[in-house]
Amino acid sequence: MEAFQVAPRAVRDIHDIYDYIERQSPQNARLAVSRIYSASQDIAATPKLGHPVSELKTNIRIFEVGGFYLIYDPGTRPLTILRVVRVTRNLNRIRLI
Repeated sequence: MEAFQVAPRAVRDIHDIYDYIERQSPQNARLAVSRIYSASQDIAATPKLGHPVSELKTNIRIFEVGGFYLIYDPGTRPLTILRVVRVTRNLNRIRLI
C-alpha cells in the first residue's frame, strides 16, 4: 500500500463533511469518509488516476468519489491530499491552503 498524507485543510474538509452528513445519518457519514480514504489509497498507488485541473495549479489533479473531489498533488512524496470538496464547488474559488 502506497503512503499518502492529508493536508490540514483537507482534514478540516473531511471533518466538515462528516459532521454535515452525520446529522442525517451517522452510518452514511462513516461510509463517506471511508470512501474518501479508500480513494486516497487508490490515488497514492496510481497518482495519474485523476484529471489535471486547469483552474488550479498545473501540477494539481482531482479525483471524484461519492460526490466529492479529492484535490491532490501527485508530485509530492508521500502524495498529498490538499482538499476535499463537493463536485458542485467552483474550482476557481477553491483555496488550496
